[in-house]
Amino acid sequence: MSQERIVQVLTRALGLDPGSLGPAALARAVATRMRAARASDSDAYLALVQRSRSELDALIEEVVVRESWFLRDAHAFRVLAGWALRRPRASGSEGAPIRILSLPCAGGEEPFSVVICLVAAGLAPERIRVRAIDVSARAIAAAKRGVFGEQSFRGMGAHLRERFFARVGSGYRIDPRLQACVDFEVANAFDPALALGERCFDAIFCRNLLIYLDPASRRRLLDRLERALASHGMLFAGHAEDFEAIDPRLRRTSDARAFAFVLARDAPSRAQQTDAVPTCTRERSAALAVRGRVVDSGRGERRPGAGRASTEAASAAPPHACSRGEELRAAQQASERAIASGAANADVYCLLGVALHGQARLAEARASFEKALYLDRHHYETLVHLALLCDASGDEDEAARLRRRAGRVHPVGAGP
Repeated sequence: MSQERIVQVLTRALGLDPGSLGPAALARAVATRMRAARASDSDAYLALVQRSRSELDALIEEVVVRESWFLRDAHAFRVLAGWALRRPRASGSEGAPIRILSLPCAGGEEPFSVVICLVAAGLAPERIRVRAIDVSARAIAAAKRGVFGEQSFRGMGAHLRERFFARVGSGYRIDPRLQACVDFEVANAFDPALALGERCFDAIFCRNLLIYLDPASRRRLLDRLERALASHGMLFAGHAEDFEAIDPRLRRTSDARAFAFVLARDAPSRAQQTDAVPTCTRERSAALAVRGRVVDSGRGERRPGAGRASTEAASAAPPHACSRGEELRAAQQASERAIASGAANADVYCLLGVALHGQARLAEARASFEKALYLDRHHYETLVHLALLCDASGDEDEAARLRRRAGRVHPVGAGP
């Protein structure tokens, strides 16, 4: 019983859904800290966690994964840079600093990626201010040092590393002019004392966090981020995070690969919203997210079997001006054509599963998702969508297992 209460204290502090990490991972974290604290048993450790903020912080460190790399999901940064160059003409804000929030920021790769892309696009470092927040004191300490190993550069070209970093021993130190653009701080996103301000950030990066939170925590965090986002700003999400479905005040941008959202002009007020998620919104956003991944596989890194047919399957699902049913059927038909042509891959089967799920053809959807995982057992979007399907079907154990698998692909707390 004490073990369960320890996990409750931990997950309450982080807003986590315990099933997203799994009981084994949480139990290992507790056992590690019990040994370090020399607690005689779980009762003694529970009492320690309840009275000691420093011990709770140490337990949190055992759960949060700090791995990240520069320019992770690079299209989002390209979209940000293009938007920043258009911003002076669009808003009359020429010369004003661009303010960006990165939460969680892990070891600093995401906020520094923001600065690198903006400077590479032609903005002066003096015009860029990034506020970078993470619950992990260890991650923030590493970020402030500004020195990164080879693994952090697996998403960045050598030309950018040579331009913005200097070799220091076995690592690379970021240019001090770029380092000065970022203000790092240790904070919990759910701490009421954390002040994010009102309409003050031109862009917010909050990626691969919400899928690990319980529903109430997702809504609370998005409410804070929505209020902090400037009226003209963009909010960047992870691949499978459907902000629009959680908060109707947000709308996905037309560029599906960016996983970016803007404030909706006609969105209902908070008082008019309910906890229910509009089914059509969830399905449309999920389909668009997968479409973006399919297009990427057709143009960039190729999976086995990827090619023109998979790209056509993505582009055939119309993003605008059609009914929910028409869009889902179009996605289904395009996916089936790709499969019939022999050029299907995991992306195509995932898109077909989303389309079938949206038409309430649950058994067929599950079969399609399982085919996608047969082709690519690490296919992130399929793991997330199949977990949602299992949740809806009442198979909570399988849903939790799939979320844990997805977490190993995109760990909690990871940055860009």
